[in-house]
Amino acid sequence: MKQGKLLATTILMFFVFFFGFNVLAEDLKIEASMIVKSGTNLNAFLKYNKVKKDTKAQIDAMKKYTEPLVKGLKGIKTSHKYAINNFIVYGTPSVQKMTIEKRYQLVFLYKESSKKVPLNQADWIKVLGMYGVQKDGFLKILDVYKPNSNCKDFVNKLSSCAKYKCFFLHPMVGGPMNREISGIVDGKCVYTEEMPNNGKMVCKYDENTRKNVVSFYKNMFSAMSSGAKISMEGGTDGSTYTINGKESVNPLQEAMDNGQCVIFGYGYDENNQCPAGTIYKGSIGSNLMCSDPNKICPTCENCASGLQIKAFVITADSANEVCRECSFNSDCKSGYICKGDKCIAE
Repeated sequence: MKQGKLLATTILMFFVFFFGFNVLAEDLKIEASMIVKSGTNLNAFLKYNKVKKDTKAQIDAMKKYTEPLVKGLKGIKTSHKYAINNFIVYGTPSVQKMTIEKRYQLVFLYKESSKKVPLNQADWIKVLGMYGVQKDGFLKILDVYKPNSNCKDFVNKLSSCAKYKCFFLHPMVGGPMNREISGIVDGKCVYTEEMPNNGKMVCKYDENTRKNVVSFYKNMFSAMSSGAKISMEGGTDGSTYTINGKESVNPLQEAMDNGQCVIFGYGYDENNQCPAGTIYKGSIGSNLMCSDPNKICPTCENCASGLQIKAFVITADSANEVCRECSFNSDCKSGYICKGDKCIAE
């Protein structure tokens, strides 16, 4: 099981089952209503949030975040501006753990997708819903790389490895995340992408890999805008992608496999300590995923490779490597699909 493919799946499972980000709809309605009312009644909003008034933070946020957000928009009342500013400064129970900057980014991304700022309860429900939403389907991970007006120069900057920083809405668990190009360091292009729960992916691309990754992004953008059929199921190990039937090597997966991209932050530091003789494959919570290179899985008649694959079973207490027939349809031979962890006839 390749690291990137495995992590994409297990991280999603971990957040869904262990963190329970889905806020009750009724709670969102109450929070949204309180945000709207805060535009004319700040004291009630502070009491609801159990926080103290911070005049300096309000003034700073109005100048740095709220005024630029509403600039040039029609129909914006003073109460609308105050409500936006109060949300950015103080948040609500479901987003209070976010920083002021993160809450601003959430409003920005709502404006980006809706072409307006949140004004009423329905709008604010949508803003709050952007944090903690889980989208279905592995391909939704590609939404990470869709350009928005804040990140519109990302690919061009990566092409030249020019220093650049922007943010995007994470497709798996919601909430704004940062990406940053640090420039050329020791002959490698250093790129960092923020991940949920204080994780991060750090890539140190050589020139050839960087060019391939840029081409990958451009191909994906073009395919998504044209409505082309995209698949990440090509090959037997997730190392290829397919656009309208044309299969190509996935450079992101290659970068994961050859160590140019490494995921950090899930319970362990960047030393990635695994027992001697095992290979670090990532971590979930406080559980390291350490693969035994000498572990051989049994034969499998319906598996694409003829052997069962290595996979990790994640629980609250452990991350154990096991053998299973499949995790994806591509792990099964033609005419079979992956259901549960078995390859069965279509």
